[in-house]
Amino acid sequence: MKISIVVPVYNVENELSRCIDSLINQTFKNIEIILVDDGSTDSSPLICDEYSKKDNRIIVVHKSNGGLSDARNVGIEKSSGEYFLLIDSDDYIDVDSCERFEEIICATNADIIVSNAIQEREDGIEYMEHTNLKEKMIYSSYEYITLAIKAREWFAPACFNCYKKQLFEHNGLKYRIGMLHEDMEMLPRVFMSAKSISYLDKNFYHYIVRKNSIMSNSKKEINGKHLMIIYKEWFSQFSKIENYSLRKLLFGYLIKHFLHTCRELEIVVNPKEIGVPRRFLIIFGLDLKEKIKGLIYYCLPKFYIRL
Repeated sequence: MKISIVVPVYNVENELSRCIDSLINQTFKNIEIILVDDGSTDSSPLICDEYSKKDNRIIVVHKSNGGLSDARNVGIEKSSGEYFLLIDSDDYIDVDSCERFEEIICATNADIIVSNAIQEREDGIEYMEHTNLKEKMIYSSYEYITLAIKAREWFAPACFNCYKKQLFEHNGLKYRIGMLHEDMEMLPRVFMSAKSISYLDKNFYHYIVRKNSIMSNSKKEINGKHLMIIYKEWFSQFSKIENYSLRKLLFGYLIKHFLHTCRELEIVVNPKEIGVPRRFLIIFGLDLKEKIKGLIYYCLPKFYIRL
């Protein structure tokens, strides 16, 4: 059994070696590492090529810049492993990660194996963990999504999971090119396509968060625009789900993210613009706290975003 590791690369000359070193030193050796140089203009392409000369498990793809989604799609298509990981080139993973994933794969043959991450910030660390899952248990998509949403632990980053390649091939799953927040756009599509999901109880992924400058109004506008497109598509997808309990939970998850986005980006958006009836803000809140947030936004949206 082979695990492919897909790494989109774009102008990360200062962090790239740390990432690749964590991959070539994996204790599980039957891997391939696909470095997709997405039109980098710094020394990243040269670094990729130098590593490929030293390790024949490394495949380098040089392409014109198409964005993260395009680079991921290219890497997944070129992968030959039964399973694959997606690793961002400025992050890194523990050296026993693939070995541990291989254990879960052999035990469960699950479509997706979810795991945990450590968010490393300049002011400290935060653990992103699944606290109510049992390792090597096999969950249906309904069971997993229910548990994850109720625990507020349905994490969007694609890099925290290991995927069966057939899951993507059989369901025509591709990352949407040109879309910001591509992981959020893909999240319900990939998990609702899975028939089986398992869990690796390990903080394997090191997610590096750098201090960013204050988001400009133009960045807020484009981020908000893309997120509202995603939420509108989510509502359309969720409305078609026959299982009422799952549909209700997903509506609550959507509303939580909608309210968070409005507050975070300081924007006021009528939920009707994304297809959501305004009363849903209150009816489908995940708990009393979320229902109160929805009520405040329903009545006083400008006041809500200033809270």
